[in-house]
Amino acid sequence: MNVTNTNEPPDLSPPSGPQKPLPENFFRNPGSTPKSSKAEVFINPNAPRIIEEQDVSPDQPESIENPARSLKKVPRIIIFGILIFILLSIVGLTVNEVFFNKITSLSLVPEDAEYYLNFSVKEHPQAKKAKELVNKLPGGEKMLESLDGYYTELLGPQDPFEDILRLAKENIFLAKLRPEADEKNSFGTGLDKLLNIVELNRSKDARNELAKFSKDPDIYDINEIDHNGQTIFNIKLKDKSSSASQRLDIGPLPSRVTLPLSEGTFATSVKNFIVAGEKISDVKKSIDLAKVKSIFGFNNSELKSIKDSPDHKKIEKYFPKETLLTVYQNQPLSPFGDFLPTQSLSQSFLGGQSVSGGDRSETLVRIPRGLTITAHDEGIDMTSYQLDIKNPDEPLKNPFKIEDSLANKLPKEFSGIVPAFYGETKNYYQIYLDQIEEIKDIAENSDNRKQRESFKEYLKLLEESRKNFRKSVGIDYEDDLLAYLDSNVATIFNAGSAKKTPEFIIVGEVKDEEKVIKSLSKINIPDYIKQLETSSQDSIRRSDLRTIATGLTVYFAKEGEKYPDTLSELTDYLTVKIPKDPSTKKPYKYTVSGDKKSATVEAKLNDGRTAYYSTITGSVKHKGVAKEPTFPPIIPKKSKYKDFEIYTMNLYSFGDYTLNMYFAAENKKLTILFSDTSESLKNILDFKDGTSEALSSNENWKIQFDGKGEIGGFSYVEPIQFWGLVEYTASLFPEYKSFITKDYETAIKGYLNTLKSIGTVVTKEKPVYVSRTFVSVVELPAEEKEIVEDAVQRLLDADKNNGYNTVLGIQTSTNTFELWKERFKQKFLPEFLR
Repeated sequence: MNVTNTNEPPDLSPPSGPQKPLPENFFRNPGSTPKSSKAEVFINPNAPRIIEEQDVSPDQPESIENPARSLKKVPRIIIFGILIFILLSIVGLTVNEVFFNKITSLSLVPEDAEYYLNFSVKEHPQAKKAKELVNKLPGGEKMLESLDGYYTELLGPQDPFEDILRLAKENIFLAKLRPEADEKNSFGTGLDKLLNIVELNRSKDARNELAKFSKDPDIYDINEIDHNGQTIFNIKLKDKSSSASQRLDIGPLPSRVTLPLSEGTFATSVKNFIVAGEKISDVKKSIDLAKVKSIFGFNNSELKSIKDSPDHKKIEKYFPKETLLTVYQNQPLSPFGDFLPTQSLSQSFLGGQSVSGGDRSETLVRIPRGLTITAHDEGIDMTSYQLDIKNPDEPLKNPFKIEDSLANKLPKEFSGIVPAFYGETKNYYQIYLDQIEEIKDIAENSDNRKQRESFKEYLKLLEESRKNFRKSVGIDYEDDLLAYLDSNVATIFNAGSAKKTPEFIIVGEVKDEEKVIKSLSKINIPDYIKQLETSSQDSIRRSDLRTIATGLTVYFAKEGEKYPDTLSELTDYLTVKIPKDPSTKKPYKYTVSGDKKSATVEAKLNDGRTAYYSTITGSVKHKGVAKEPTFPPIIPKKSKYKDFEIYTMNLYSFGDYTLNMYFAAENKKLTILFSDTSESLKNILDFKDGTSEALSSNENWKIQFDGKGEIGGFSYVEPIQFWGLVEYTASLFPEYKSFITKDYETAIKGYLNTLKSIGTVVTKEKPVYVSRTFVSVVELPAEEKEIVEDAVQRLLDADKNNGYNTVLGIQTSTNTFELWKERFKQKFLPEFLR
């Protein structure tokens, strides 16, 4: 029978007449037909659900659903809920592990660590790139082979700390943690007591590597220490002398330049990391940091890692993804450190003023800093970072563009020589005032008493130096000099040549030339050299009298108890020549009694007194009243050059060497020159702005500085120009020309030419000052490179065979350095200053 599907509601009234019984399984599978049935049934999908007919009591509501069907739904809901819970837990754990509780080296370092450094080794792409750059250097490949040999010797089984360090395949990570309150110094101890973290591929690898130490019982003693359910191994050398007392020759690098000496270390494995340190407290902190996250990533401890430090995050976000070296520093600020953003790493990075840890609640003022070194195909990028803790939201002060700088208003050469160094900034006076203000702020507001005292002491030293400068020079360096340097200021170093003395130049844009000259004209320098000379001459005279007294005593004893008629008779009784007055070059006044039983020797002193020796008293005495000798001060002398006025001050002269200070304020520029001649100053005065021969027209400048936009300062170095210092030194001491052989010149010039140029630019990317330095490395033409390599090899072979401690043919023994020092004294210093 065919049933037509319609949209009409079905008739649910009981059918009339006798009913044929339904199959047993009809209600078990509603909507289907028994297999034995050949009838084709069409069911309306929109029809109401047919409810199975049941025995229902008259009092039971018709809306109650079948209990058997309701019971079937309960297990499915429970199972579905359990599955959802398991799924959410898995997702939560995964998200927590990947995003919130992912362990890195930084996760294991406390937030208040003094610094950390991370450098790439072996298999890291940056290490490979650095090797490619070294290979550009003449003999670079041999140099790397040599270093590998030295490091193989260095990293022998002699130090547990080193043995763990050797496991690093891509990165060496070292950190200096903040000391405990009972430790003596907060920092300044150098590369000792560091925390070393080595990352391996798997947790199993980390455990297995630590287990290897137990397999060498002849070398190590191992004790186990439990901390929060984690095992710390105390690994010690059995033979302590094999590490601490042995110094290894590592060739080109200073002994133990990166590695501390240790006889033992504490080590543990945290997931796929090995954490090792010479202080167990440092290792415990790393273990605790690995456990501070709950299952869903919520912090359940006050202990925080440096990874979560807000200051660290502000700087770290500027770090390149891959670096050859990364350094982050958060040490206490020292008044003798560097505040300026041109050098982001503090001068006290590896040593400096000691600041007591004291009360842990005391807050030491710190300036977070960072440094990254990255290898590129064209050279090395060194970028430093400094957090602006005072005005983080302010833009860069006094910005300028390189195309508007003084470099476009200065000649390309000075005295015919391209400068070796050029640096420029804007409003140096404001920079100076900002630094003084920062020092005052720390002196007054630091929570740490010792830090406050050290900064207050530094302010006193600054004020004292300012008074001494005013007294010595006749001007106030702040009011009479720095106050005028409120625009662009450049500093230049000319390395000189065989015929030219090295010189230093300062050029600043000024608004009021007459006012500047009026202030500088007040310079009034006492002739300290003359004062030293006169004082020294008087000391020589008194010493001469004692020498003569010795000769008279010997003469009296050998010649029948009588003294000579003249001092010339003492020739055979002195081991030195008979002294004469150092100024007049005449013999000292000598008087002998008629019976020759007594004698007197006199010397006129520069202070107005007479020093005399009498054989009766047997000592040198003085007569008269001492007066302070006066000498005309050194003052500027004005001279004309074309339409310009040049002021000259002779600061020092001896023999052929002369050091003068020249200054002039013309064309809205103040120029101060320290040199033996005024030629470079005249070059600046003669230069016309806008010509193609400006300093900035150097091709290397364009490579370094094109498209840099607004900056706070920049510097440029051309390494090959420093060869002028070698030429100048050789011209002073002809006897040393034999050291500067053709091979030596070829080798050094080859390396200097390979380092084509070095450029630095300072900017601010709020709230961080960024100072980028790029070292351009170029490979010499193949033929030229081969010539340099041959020269280097001959020099190295000579070093091996001549039996002297030399570097590329130049002796470096103490006696040789002493000889060089004596030569310089003879050339530049009169006898009374030696």
